[in-house]
Amino acid sequence: MVQLERILKKLALILFRALTSTLWTHCFRPRLSRILNIVARVEAILRGPALIIFGALASIIATLYFQRLLSTTWLAVTALLASFFALWGMGVVALIPTLQRKMRKGKRIPFYLPPVVETQRQITLIAPRVGILRDMEWEEQNHLTHTGTNVTPEEWREAIETKAGEENLNLKVRTLSVKANFAPYLVVLNPYGGVYPENDLKDFTTLNQIFTYVKNGGLFVNVADIPGFWAFNPLLKRKLHATPPIYGVTISEEEKKEDGFEAKEGRRRGNEIRVTEVRSFLRTPFVEKLGLRVTNTEGTDCFNWDIEFAAPYDKVAAPKPTMTVHRAVETEFFGEPTVKALVKPRIGTPFGKNTKLTPLFLADFGEGRFLISLIFQSHPGNAGMKEVLVEIVNCLVKEALAVR
Repeated sequence: MVQLERILKKLALILFRALTSTLWTHCFRPRLSRILNIVARVEAILRGPALIIFGALASIIATLYFQRLLSTTWLAVTALLASFFALWGMGVVALIPTLQRKMRKGKRIPFYLPPVVETQRQITLIAPRVGILRDMEWEEQNHLTHTGTNVTPEEWREAIETKAGEENLNLKVRTLSVKANFAPYLVVLNPYGGVYPENDLKDFTTLNQIFTYVKNGGLFVNVADIPGFWAFNPLLKRKLHATPPIYGVTISEEEKKEDGFEAKEGRRRGNEIRVTEVRSFLRTPFVEKLGLRVTNTEGTDCFNWDIEFAAPYDKVAAPKPTMTVHRAVETEFFGEPTVKALVKPRIGTPFGKNTKLTPLFLADFGEGRFLISLIFQSHPGNAGMKEVLVEIVNCLVKEALAVR
C-alpha cells in the first residue's frame, strides 16, 4: 500500500506539472506576453511625465523642509517618491523589459512551475516506451523505403512486445511519426535500415531532432546498413541520397595528347570527358556527426564473420556461427576508442592499415547512445538478427531502468 501510494503521488505530481507546463506554454504565456508589451509601451510613454514630476517634487522638498510644513516622515516619503520618478524617467527602473527578455531567452519566471522533462534520464515512467518510426508505406519489392532489412515495423513491434512479455518487462511499444515528440520514449527504432524519413531535405530537421533526442539521453536504434545513407522524401514518396556526392572528371587518352585543345577551341567533345559520381560512407550525415569511419568489407577477409558477442552481451545467442558482413566500422582511431563493439572486432585493412572492425556497436552522443547494426538482415545467411537486436534492446532498457 505504501508503494502504491508513493507511485500515485508521483503520477499525480507528473500530471500536475505537465498540465501547468502545457497551460503556461499555450495559454498563459502568449497572453502574458501581449500584456507585457502593452505595459512596456505605456511605461516608455510615461517616462517623460515622470521626469517632470521628479523636477516638481525636488523643487518643493527644500521649501517644505525649511518652513516646517511637513513632518520628517512625510518629507522622507516625498524624497523617496522623487527618487522613484527620477529612476523611472531615466530608464533605470524597467521591470517589464526585464521580464520580456527572460521570456524571450526561455528563462523561468518565479511563479512558473518548471516542465516535467529536462532530459531523457530524468523521465520517470511506470511503463517505459519504445517508439518505432512509421512514416512510410512498406515497399516489399521495390525497396523505395528500406535497405538491408526485410522486417516490417509491425514485425518489430510484435517481436519487442513478445520478448518483453517473456522477461516480465513492462514495455509500451508504439509506432510514431518523426513529427511526434521523442522525449517520452526511452528507445526510438528506425526499422527502414539505410533509409530514414526526413521531413526537410534542405535543413535536415528530422536528423537534427534525432540527434537532439539522443543528446538528451535517448537511445536510437538503426537495424541495418549505413544509418541515413538514404533519406525518404515525403513529397516525392521515394528515397533520395542523403550522402553528398564527390565528383571526378576523366579525360580520354586522345584528348590528353592534344594539349591545349580547350584553349584553342574553347570546347571539348562530349565523348572525351566522363564525369563520375561517388558517394562515400564517410560523408553520410549520421556518420559525420558521430565521427565514425565506416568501410565496405565485401570481397575482403572480413566478409564472412564468426559472430561472437562482447561482454556484457556475451549471453546473447548468435543466430548462426558465421554471418555475411557487408559493412563494418573502425573501433579505434589513432588508438582511441570510437565505439563500443557488441560483436568482437576483427582485424582488417580497409584504409591501407591494420585496424579493428565491428559490424554491431554502440556510439555515445551527449547523454544518450546510438545502437547501430551494419549487418544486412535481408541477406539469406543473416536470418535471426531481428531476435538479436530485440534482445539487446531489452538489455539496454533494463540498464537504463536500473540506473534510475
